[in-house]
Amino acid sequence: MSEAPNISVITFTLGGRDEYLKKCIVSVAEDLLNSHNKITVEHHLVFQGCKKPQFIYDIIANESSVAGYKIYCHEWPTNIGIGAGLNKILPECNGELIFKMDDDCEIVSKNFFERAYALYKRFPNSVFSPLPCGLLRS
Repeated sequence: MSEAPNISVITFTLGGRDEYLKKCIVSVAEDLLNSHNKITVEHHLVFQGCKKPQFIYDIIANESSVAGYKIYCHEWPTNIGIGAGLNKILPECNGELIFKMDDDCEIVSKNFFERAYALYKRFPNSVFSPLPCGLLRS
């Protein structure tokens, strides 16, 4: 892989699933730590109709220290749903490749972003779901 891909991840949450959200964030950071190539991920955490929980400040400080990982928090006053939410957040995403990752999902495949990017470069017009492939756990 000669170029450094920029990937966006969007995670919507309604709150109340803190442990799952922590695992989600840590799994993204760990995938980047184990990557053989320079990959950057901007992770958009969208809190719909809820406030950021207190733990998020610590985990963001910790996981943002991982090279190439930037976390953005968005607090929306109401839950506008996934479809409208995607339409609202997509203009803020700068990734060449964009993933929607549920707050209760975690990456279990080694080098997930590397492999997903390689698949995207080989088949640029394809759509795939990593959950049934065993790349993510929910």
